[in-house]
Amino acid sequence: MKKAGMEVQVANDGLDALEKVKAAPTGYFDAILINVDEKDLQGFLFIKRLREIENDIRSEIPVIAITGDDSDSEKEKIIKSGMNGYIAKPYDVNAVLDKMSGIIL
Repeated sequence: MKKAGMEVQVANDGLDALEKVKAAPTGYFDAILINVDEKDLQGFLFIKRLREIENDIRSEIPVIAITGDDSDSEKEKIIKSGMNGYIAKPYDVNAVLDKMSGIIL
């Protein structure tokens, strides 16, 4: 992603990601990739908390789930949770870049 000219920040888990989003200036993040298989704070809890931020444009940042479960029920759960898309593992970096470009451009 860095090779594609993107600035990347890495979070240890969903809670860390949420804190990074809240601490960043409005407009800093264009999109978020989140693993929905996390143990500490699952991606679904992250998206719920992110979307609950009131009166703040950061609550609308596009979020793409990375999942090891490529089933139709998982895809439906991801979209219904408020995420903007998903990528199944194993994934190709070009697929991630294409998905992000389609969401943020």
